[in-house]
Amino acid sequence: MKIGLNLWVLGVAVRTDRHLGLLEKAKFMRAEAVEFALEEGRWWKAHFFAAPLAEQALGCSIIGMFGTERDLSSPDASVRQKGMDYARKSLALCAEVGAAVFPSVRGAGGSELVSDTERLTRYKLASERLNEIGEFAGQNWSAFCVEF
Repeated sequence: MKIGLNLWVLGVAVRTDRHLGLLEKAKFMRAEAVEFALEEGRWWKAHFFAAPLAEQALGCSIIGMFGTERDLSSPDASVRQKGMDYARKSLALCAEVGAAVFPSVRGAGGSELVSDTERLTRYKLASERLNEIGEFAGQNWSAFCVEF
């Protein structure tokens, strides 16, 4: 078992321009792996982190933030597509930096109340998208999981 540290406990979502030092701090705290968050507009450059991760002998995972604007269960196909685009971009980044896993914080569901029939339809839509993401992850040597 590895001891991991989500870098959110040390501040906001990771930015390359000010968070490289967090890796050394995480290692000092005896972490063996770190977890980065990918929020919209906060994409970071994997090549800036690959060498420092290796220097500190830290593994990593990258956590996705889907939310309602990238809801994989949305009846709106354009919203589901935004979620798929985000997942593919995130998984490519995982492969580039050597992240062991890409967990999704919120992979399905919204905030509105829906009927039982609509809920089943949305579960089906999310399931189809999650399977596609899983297949894409497998082709790119990344693991994908969903946190509920």
